Amino acid sequence: ELRGELQRPGVFLAYKYRSLPIKLGVELAKNSFIPVPRAILTHADLTTAVATDDAQVTEVVYWVKNNDQQFLVVRLPKGGKLTSDIVVNREPQQPMRREGSDDLLIRLPSGDAARTAFPVRFVFEVPSAHAGEKFGSFGSLSISVPGVDEVAIMQTRHRLHLPPQWHYTRFDGPLTPDSKERSWTEARRAAQYLLPSFGPQLDPALQSSTADVPEVSPDVRALYGFNVSGGGHAETLRRLGPPAAIDVRFRSAKITFAYQAGAFFLTLLIGFGAMRRPLRVKLRYLLVFGLGALLITGVLPAADVSIALAALLAVISAVGLWFVCGVLGFFRRKPEPVPERSVGSDRSVRAEAPTAPPVPEKPEEETAEETQPEK
Repeated sequence: ELRGELQRPGVFLAYKYRSLPIKLGVELAKNSFIPVPRAILTHADLTTAVATDDAQVTEVVYWVKNNDQQFLVVRLPKGGKLTSDIVVNREPQQPMRREGSDDLLIRLPSGDAARTAFPVRFVFEVPSAHAGEKFGSFGSLSISVPGVDEVAIMQTRHRLHLPPQWHYTRFDGPLTPDSKERSWTEARRAAQYLLPSFGPQLDPALQSSTADVPEVSPDVRALYGFNVSGGGHAETLRRLGPPAAIDVRFRSAKITFAYQAGAFFLTLLIGFGAMRRPLRVKLRYLLVFGLGALLITGVLPAADVSIALAALLAVISAVGLWFVCGVLGFFRRKPEPVPERSVGSDRSVRAEAPTAPPVPEKPEEETAEETQPEK
């Protein structure tokens, strides 16, 4: 390599040497550029409304940053059918597809304005395989989502609107449901300045969370014509990555109510049985069914928490019954009568003392003989 003063344009074309022969080798290499994505989807915002027969209507909003991508290629799920125009930013488009393929083609704008994220919106539906048949008491359903070719999706939010007559116990798939804040966190925040602590503390209120999806402005949303209606049981799932299918397990709300009633009356019956038992039995009942039900709510799904709370309500009712019965028994208890004693009788009892047994008297003849002197 050349020294510092020789490192300037054109110097590599000339080289000076003092003696021959000298062999000089020069290697030239061209740096390769890392390919930049032609387009990127910063957010995928999906909203799905599910009917009682598993028919699904999904609104899709992609937030796109485009460099020089001509078309966005979207694959609808199996059986999916487009039910709206495609709106790119503020411009509606006639849907297109490739010849011999069901892929949906969306023409993207270019230029400097396209480098700022803009929304691409469309709606599709997936008909039910058993139209008109409602869900059973137990079962599962699958939420279908579209796919995008050759473009990366950074973040996904999928909002579900499910029929309210069922309770949903589990969501399987790469997406994670939004966790609702427990009441213990609120109590901890209220007491965190009163409790002593050493060293740095992790404040849940300051922890970073997933950035929310940008919302479409009202004037742009007015161009969509119709929106997917919400209502029913709402769930929100998120993921750092593209959308994915969601498997939802459910059970009828009547079954959940039966579980709640069973947990309540069974726990209450056990509490009745422990009413006249020793204190250690009552403490064991409070630990198992009271504190145990309270602790288990932290690990149960949201649909099963109400069952544990029903058992906890039964424990509170049993303890209240114990208290009421104890108070009533205390006031109904009659004092035992104490026999009255007179003052004279008490003194006579204290004055009595044990007497010596009587000595038998001797006959008079024996007494006279004993008194006569011997001759």
